[in-house]
This record gives sequence, C-alpha cells and structure tokens, in this order.
Amino acid sequence: YVYIDARIPAMNPDKPPRRPPSLPDSPGNRSNYVNIDYFIQHRAQIDSEDEEASTSAPSILLRALSTDNETGSSDAEPLSLSEGSLESPTPTTPRKPTNGENDRVSMVKCIINSVVESETIYVECLNVMLQYMKAIRATLTTSQPVISEEEFATMFFKIPDLHGLHQNFLDELREKLDKWDSKTTIGEQFKAMASNINLYGAFLHNYARATDTVRRCSTNSSQFGEITRDI
Repeated sequence: YVYIDARIPAMNPDKPPRRPPSLPDSPGNRSNYVNIDYFIQHRAQIDSEDEEASTSAPSILLRALSTDNETGSSDAEPLSLSEGSLESPTPTTPRKPTNGENDRVSMVKCIINSVVESETIYVECLNVMLQYMKAIRATLTTSQPVISEEEFATMFFKIPDLHGLHQNFLDELREKLDKWDSKTTIGEQFKAMASNINLYGAFLHNYARATDTVRRCSTNSSQFGEITRDI
C-alpha cells in the first residue's frame, strides 16, 4: 500500500526530488493510515512460528522415545534425560572409605578385640569350674562323696549353661574378627546374649547361696577344703 499526499506535487524524473514544505503538526495534516490486514497476518505468522519452535523439541523427543520403545529390546538400559539431551546412565564408581570411616572401623574393631579378650578369660574360668564339677560329680556315687548332691547342685547352678552360651559367643566374635571389614556387623551376637538375660538372673539369684555353701563345705570337709584351695 502506498499513500500519496495530494498536496505534494508529482516527481519529475529529470529533476532531483524536492522536499515537501513543512506541514504543521495537526491531526488534519498528519497521516494516520495503518494497514490492519497486513499487521494481523504478520502477527499471526510470528505467533505460529514461535509455537512451532517451542513444541518441536518435545515432539522430536517423544518420537525418539516412542521409536526406541518399539524397536529396542527389553534388556536395553533405560535412557536418562539430562540437560535437554538423551544420555545413557554411566556406571557408578564404588565410593572409597574416608579417613573418618577408616578410623571408625578401626575403633570398633579395637573394642571387639577387647570384648574377645575379656570373654576368653571368663570362658577359661568357667571351663576350670566345669573340670572341678566333673571331678566332684564322680564322687557323688561313691561311698564317701565329697559333698551332697544338693550342695553340688547349689554350687554349680547354671554353670554348664553359662559356659555353653559364652563359648558360642566367643567363637562367633573370633570368626567376625578374622574376616573384619567395613561391612562387618556384630549386632546379632549381642542380641543372642541379651535374649538369655533370664539365665543371668537365675544365676545371680543363686549366687549368694552358692558362695555360702562353698564356705560351709570347705569348713566341714577337709577333702573339699583341699580342693577349693587348689582352685
């Protein structure tokens, strides 16, 4: 569209163009012509191009995923979307233990070593009591028993049970130490010990009676007194 002001004379090709005289700035003299149809069509074209550009990437991505699902095998690794591109997941590298973790593992191992040492001493004491228990039991069926069956039962009450429990606990802890690493756990062993709390309650309930019986028998029986002195 071309708008020609009737007040401007036609241009002569043989003469250079002459600037039109200045016109006053008034609504009657300024051209307000606008091509509305061209503006609407041009705006619609821009909007269409923007919409196509914004939806092209997701469309391509959806077509790629759809094609991959249809033609790919079920054993193929899944694709991961990262920063707008498709990437295959990379295998994770095993995390190396830090100095703090190594210190913690060493500290726990040191504590378990201490428990093993104390358990070894306790099991040895129980084993000594078992040896004397067997020797004294052998005299109960003779004509001259060292002590009575009732005294024997009181002195060695729950000793075999305690020996078996702590021997098993000690063996399992030693096995753990032989294969010790950052993933080693010992909770099950302590849990098993805690589940036998009633055994310790019964032993402690009888402990005072057992020590009183040992003192009385040591005084009344010289043979038993010699045995206890050897212990």
